[in-house]
Amino acid sequence: MRIAREVVLRDAAKEAGGDFDALPVELRKKFSRFAAYQPTTGSFDPWAVERDFFPGKLRLTYLEHFVLSERLDDARKNLPEEAVKAFDKFVDRIPLDKRPLASYLNASPAFIHPDKGKLVVLQSDYPKVRMMRRIVSARWLSVKNLDHRDRYHDADLEKIRQEHAKAFFDGLASYTQVP
Repeated sequence: MRIAREVVLRDAAKEAGGDFDALPVELRKKFSRFAAYQPTTGSFDPWAVERDFFPGKLRLTYLEHFVLSERLDDARKNLPEEAVKAFDKFVDRIPLDKRPLASYLNASPAFIHPDKGKLVVLQSDYPKVRMMRRIVSARWLSVKNLDHRDRYHDADLEKIRQEHAKAFFDGLASYTQVP
């Protein structure tokens, strides 16, 4: 699983004095997609890595990023590139501020169509999962003082993580219990 790979990368970086650029060449090749990212914490426990925020444009935990990326890749497999681009443009135009963010917490979130102003539901999996990623990110960005809170033991943050997993992971993964 990708969380285990992230732990391996962090262990290797620790062995290299915390310098990701000094990771062994073989390890960087094996995990080249993730080797460029620096972790946001020094934790090496899988339960903590799952809860850390993945560096990127969207605000997602590592587990959210990996699960939703897998779902997105799977949904994209049989789509022509033109359809992917059209879905990407459309989903990016959907306003998330027209309804409370909590109202989107289901496997087929309804939204206000950007052109028609009506409540609709996406039918194809690819735009659905892209929408899920935007919703998760928007929910995290809406949390006040997130960077100053205890990421691992704050009950409200754990509730948000569990809501995301229940609504969007489709039973593929769950957060490891915090010790």
